[in-house]
Amino acid sequence: MVYTIDKLPGLHALRVIAAVSVYIGHCIFWSAHWLPLNGATTSVASNVTIGLQLFYVVSAFSLMYSMRVHDLTPDWTKNFYIRRFWRIAPLFYVMMVVDGIITYFREDRTPSVVEVIVNALFVNNLTPQYTSSMVYTGWSVSVEMLFYSIFPLVFIHIRTLNRGIIFAVVTTIVSQASRLYLDTIPQPLNSTYGDWSVIVQMQYFAFGTLAYLVYERLKQGGFATPAPMVKTALRHAVFIAPLAAIVAISALYKDEMVAMRRIDLTLIGIGFGVLTVWFSVLRIPALNWGPIQYFGERSYSLYLLHTPVIFMMQPLIIQMFQWFERGIGAWAIIPVLIIVYVPIMIVSMITYAWIERTGMDVGRRLRSKRPSRDEPLPVVSQP
Repeated sequence: MVYTIDKLPGLHALRVIAAVSVYIGHCIFWSAHWLPLNGATTSVASNVTIGLQLFYVVSAFSLMYSMRVHDLTPDWTKNFYIRRFWRIAPLFYVMMVVDGIITYFREDRTPSVVEVIVNALFVNNLTPQYTSSMVYTGWSVSVEMLFYSIFPLVFIHIRTLNRGIIFAVVTTIVSQASRLYLDTIPQPLNSTYGDWSVIVQMQYFAFGTLAYLVYERLKQGGFATPAPMVKTALRHAVFIAPLAAIVAISALYKDEMVAMRRIDLTLIGIGFGVLTVWFSVLRIPALNWGPIQYFGERSYSLYLLHTPVIFMMQPLIIQMFQWFERGIGAWAIIPVLIIVYVPIMIVSMITYAWIERTGMDVGRRLRSKRPSRDEPLPVVSQP
């Protein structure tokens, strides 16, 4: 007998939103190097790539949620590390080769032995020299894996709402304080090490952890039980109101908050926590739509694949933009974004089936071969 948990379709929906938003931001950013995009269009790129922080919030939430099944099982920490490694590493290692080849032909550059090693060990984010990664957008995977390394401690000790709040406050303070120094270290693409470092990004995992604890409290309090239409609408309003306030404050005072060591990103991270609780505790039928769930499972492939596909399609992107531009001007970037994403989705379906699933199967077999020292656990019903 084993534990079982309910699926939360809202989490896959959030992963799709995150993957698509990062894609839009990166596609516009790189296209601006090749095409005459207007200022309004390029400003979108600087705003929507925050979908990456949404990934972090959702990741911490989903880990806290799913680990309820395993926390009392034998060797749960070892099984956690096996599961996470084989979920992330296989596709990442393939993309190290693919992106390395693309970089060689685009930039006439080959990685050093040290660069290969720190990337393979997922510790490249710990040093400014290698934090940008051999894999396009791979710096964030290093951040994710570094969080995995401490997650069992988080899961063991951050189990109450009060501790979750303390965790979020402390990581936010550390994040803001560390930027005083980290922002003095330049990085590619007009950024700083403060934009990339795991120390700064850790606050988003804390927000995801706190979001789960809030979700758990609301579930236990009957917040998710079926209710009349008016009461259900009021429950949705509980989440919509703070999200609207966060969006308004972020828009009205963006320049001031950017100057304050990017406190705007902290505020948006809190908003992502609210959004995650909302999409999890209140079931929204549209989020359970088949294609959303399908590509939510493939969001890791969507994320790692989008930048190399954009680079490989550069000549076609230029041609398509010039063709559409004759009819709709600068709005030509919109159909280009839609068309370019089609091959990304197709390739992600292939890499998920051949690489991601294979890795998960290997991890599953390795865990099943581990000897069990305890008696089987009873089934625990879910709220």
